[in-house]
Amino acid sequence: MSTRRQRIAITGASGLIGGALSSSLRADGHEVVQLVRHEPKGDHERPWDPATRELDPGVLSDVDTVVHLAGAGVGDRRWTPTYKMLIRTSRVHGTDLVARVVAAGAGPTRLVTASAVGFYGDRGDEVLTEASAPGRSYLAGVVRDWEAAAAPARAAGVPVAHARTGIVLTPAHRAFFRALPKVELHCHLLGPLHHLHLHPLLLNLLLSLGHLGRRVKSGSRSESEVKSKCPGTRAPEWDIKIGA
Repeated sequence: MSTRRQRIAITGASGLIGGALSSSLRADGHEVVQLVRHEPKGDHERPWDPATRELDPGVLSDVDTVVHLAGAGVGDRRWTPTYKMLIRTSRVHGTDLVARVVAAGAGPTRLVTASAVGFYGDRGDEVLTEASAPGRSYLAGVVRDWEAAAAPARAAGVPVAHARTGIVLTPAHRAFFRALPKVELHCHLLGPLHHLHLHPLLLNLLLSLGHLGRRVKSGSRSESEVKSKCPGTRAPEWDIKIGA
């Protein structure tokens, strides 16, 4: 990432990824501005409301980069029809709102937005790259529309990166690892479960912040690839999708 001190706005900064990314950026000397839905509690917080699609352009006028991570958790609740709609709208509407404000020339010169390897769907052992077509599952459709919602920023010439990730794990998820045999059975019954660890994800996000406009290598691969596999079959993989 650039050594120049930057002011970076983050949505979803209170979550697992957002919190860790905020701490990492601050440790490197950058200023982090959290976009929050409650009344701001200090200069480090600024308001936005993705539910009502409200974001004052002035909130981003002095920001260098926006990292958009907000969205209803896919594992937080049972997938009722209502919650499935919330999973989609919270991502699509929020991304569209941020992208439109960024496109208006309010200040940010780059946008990094969360995405998911669910884009690919269940493709067995097929090796998938950024050029691969989306899958046909519910989540694949959500991710396709989620990424498309950033179109206003791309159309305005703002570099956009979509970080296609899986379920993020930390040492705190010991219960998950103990349950891996059951999870793998569930995986074989219902479809693949993509997972990765927090620190490699942070590294890729930081690379995206500093190297937009060119391909970011993921691990030791020469180009970003992901394989549709169940846990325990190979090391976790991830995909950082760079779009001009």
